[in-house]
Amino acid sequence: MAINLDKIVNFEGNIYEVTNAVIRRAKQITEIGDEDLALHHGKVVSTSLHQIFSKKIEYQLEE
Repeated sequence: MAINLDKIVNFEGNIYEVTNAVIRRAKQITEIGDEDLALHHGKVVSTSLHQIFSKKIEYQLEE
C-alpha cells in the first residue's frame, strides 16, 4: 500500500509542517512500533507518510 506521489507533489499546505509531522511520526514508530509497518514491508518513513496523508494520524504544531 503505497502513498500516491501526486498527494505529496500537489500538497497545498505548509510543506515544512507536514515534513516535520512525518519525521516525528517516523520517530514514534521506530520507538514503539506500529501495526501498519507490515503493510509497508517494515519501511518506517513510508508508513509515516501514509498515516499522515491518509489522515489516520492527525498532527498539529506545538506552540
